[in-house]
Amino acid sequence: RIPLALIIVEVFYWFIIQGEDTLAWIQVSDAWSWHMLTNLIYGDVSTLTTHDGWWTQVNLTHANFPGKNDTLALYVSDECAGVHEMLFLTTLIVMTDGVSQKVKLKSVITMCGIVYVLNIIRLVLLYQFAIQGCAENPNADDCAQPMWDFHTMVYEWGFLVVLVLMWLVWFKWAGAGRGIIESETQGWGIGWRKDWNKVSIAVLSLGVLLLLGAVVSIVSDEGAMQAWDENRECQVWSDLDSNICADEEQAWKEEIKDKWAFAGLGMFLSCASLIRIDKPMTYEEE
Repeated sequence: RIPLALIIVEVFYWFIIQGEDTLAWIQVSDAWSWHMLTNLIYGDVSTLTTHDGWWTQVNLTHANFPGKNDTLALYVSDECAGVHEMLFLTTLIVMTDGVSQKVKLKSVITMCGIVYVLNIIRLVLLYQFAIQGCAENPNADDCAQPMWDFHTMVYEWGFLVVLVLMWLVWFKWAGAGRGIIESETQGWGIGWRKDWNKVSIAVLSLGVLLLLGAVVSIVSDEGAMQAWDENRECQVWSDLDSNICADEEQAWKEEIKDKWAFAGLGMFLSCASLIRIDKPMTYEEE
């Protein structure tokens, strides 16, 4: 059940981040914390500015950084906000049997807080890696490469290792293994809905209409489809300029961000109507 749940969560997460700044509330929080801690630790080296109307861009300055302004402009995107990691860990905890729902809820809140802190630490460390790289090759265009290497390592597999270790430690601390063996209570059951009522049908119908309406709106929008074609071409031809591809991806997200919000709501309502959650019961009640 856990691998299946993780796949569903991954698909849902991919879906909701197709628009631009879909997680802006936490992106702004991350950027502000990153900016404040960087200035606290390294001095007045960071400024917080807006990116597409949100306060999510952090500009780091140092005499050895490239460019005439000695500045690295970094942006907290929805993929860098730490929500992906929070959802992954939350799914592992929620799908683990042998632990009470009360303990799971407290654990999810605590673990998400830890992930948030770890993500901020990761962002703050970027400045140190950039300084080290540019100290060896001052003002070179690629002197901040060690910073990007660190970012890529954490993004691709570093955080995954940390999250799995956190879950294993929690599994042992919560006594989940012993609870699975000794428990006389069935856990919360999750399955496909079989008993349909008017409310469930209405919610499903609304979700499907919102989802289809959003898709039709995107497909019929010439600007959105042009941005999609150009963005896909950038992904296929890796030799294209990375800055151009970044602009094309930005244009695609800008074109669909309003429409994708309705699509995300439609997908959520559809999934909520299709899934059935059974309350736990003791074997005696059965």
